[in-house]
Amino acid sequence: MSANYWTSSQYKNNLYTKSELNDIRLSLFTQELQKYGNYWLTIPLQFKDQESGSNKQISIYAKELHYDRDYNLRIYLYLQLMKLGKKFQLKQVIVSTAMIYVQRFLLKCSIKECNVYYLITTCLYLASKVEECPIHIKSLNLIAKSYWPDFIHSDCTKITEFEFYLIEELKSYMIVYHPYESLKQILHSFTDYVKTNINNDEQNSIENYLFNYEYLQDTWAIINDSYVTDAHLLYPPHIIAVTSLMLSIVLKGEQLDQKIENSRKIIKDIENKKNTEKYNSKSQTINKTTNSDIGSTINSVSNTTNTNNNDPKDFIIPNEEYDEMLINLGLTGDNTVQSKTVVKDSVSPNIANPESTELEEDNFQFTELKEQLKQNCLEKEMIQKKIAMFNEFVALSLINMQHIEDCFKDIMVLYQFWTGYSVAGQGAKYEKIQKNKYNEEWIRFLLYRVYQSKT
Repeated sequence: MSANYWTSSQYKNNLYTKSELNDIRLSLFTQELQKYGNYWLTIPLQFKDQESGSNKQISIYAKELHYDRDYNLRIYLYLQLMKLGKKFQLKQVIVSTAMIYVQRFLLKCSIKECNVYYLITTCLYLASKVEECPIHIKSLNLIAKSYWPDFIHSDCTKITEFEFYLIEELKSYMIVYHPYESLKQILHSFTDYVKTNINNDEQNSIENYLFNYEYLQDTWAIINDSYVTDAHLLYPPHIIAVTSLMLSIVLKGEQLDQKIENSRKIIKDIENKKNTEKYNSKSQTINKTTNSDIGSTINSVSNTTNTNNNDPKDFIIPNEEYDEMLINLGLTGDNTVQSKTVVKDSVSPNIANPESTELEEDNFQFTELKEQLKQNCLEKEMIQKKIAMFNEFVALSLINMQHIEDCFKDIMVLYQFWTGYSVAGQGAKYEKIQKNKYNEEWIRFLLYRVYQSKT
């Protein structure tokens, strides 16, 4: 057993470049065509076209059932392996080791030459023994048969037979190094770097530069998802750990930006609504004051001329004459006159009673939104400090930045497919892409038809 990754079989024998992986899988794909032919790889499927409304004949070619050509199959195998591991409450490192075995095995053999459900079960059984946490083969076979009754036999010796076949194809290279331990070492080194490179005045606020449990939890989840990609066949564990940590920071910053934008929009809407209500209440006050003055003028005129006119409440002021009438009445441009009319009016509560305005400003929801916005802005500043300090740390550590960039792209492509979203435009807004949405029913149907046609 090697205690050092750089002298281990994983680094010497199971680390590839992208061109090498493409050549290996292309040769495997060519062997599939020569052995089975196009007819066996093609499955007719009837479905109704939404545009024309007529039935169309769809041919399912090998790319949907080849591990490097479709993320549906990768995600499906990973989720089935996770489901089986959770049933036995296994550690995450055991499931991750089993997923590495699945990836390495599918570089040697076609998925059409084996039963993937037996592959998942056997890889988990072998990984539990390698990670020194074995599970009983009868219990494993019983649970696997309950999940996939059409593909798992009741005889548990089938798993034992597949185990020897798996060890032979993997050339007995069973030790796997994971990014989890590298992540712990990186965080420990980063903590020491921060302590020695910040000012003495900032020693009390050193937590602003370090990563708390929330970042560690997000990074751990991203590392778990990275086993769906080819990252563990292309990059050393520390590259995946650094990439996952940086991606967790970026995602956290984007979430905060979205929260800040939403809070500001809601606060702006509330303020606009309040300003509109104040303007309407003030307009009502001016209208009532104007109507009372005009009514008194009309009454005086009627008393002088001894003529009966309409009631002042029925007097209508045209909108286009409103400003001119206010000027004539001295209600605009003269603050003293306007203030007197405001004091005389006891009908409008927002103007005559300033306490109601204060109560409105002290609205709990509005105050809470402002406080939340303030906290999010402070947290955004802290994230920017973390990013700046961590970038300096990575630059001084002499880590291959090209590997980090390539690994970053691989994981983002996975998330875009898995969630069905992708970034559209420079505004970093997300739009949904249904064609890239993960479809578990689709891949389960394909595997069922392939294995049925073989039997």
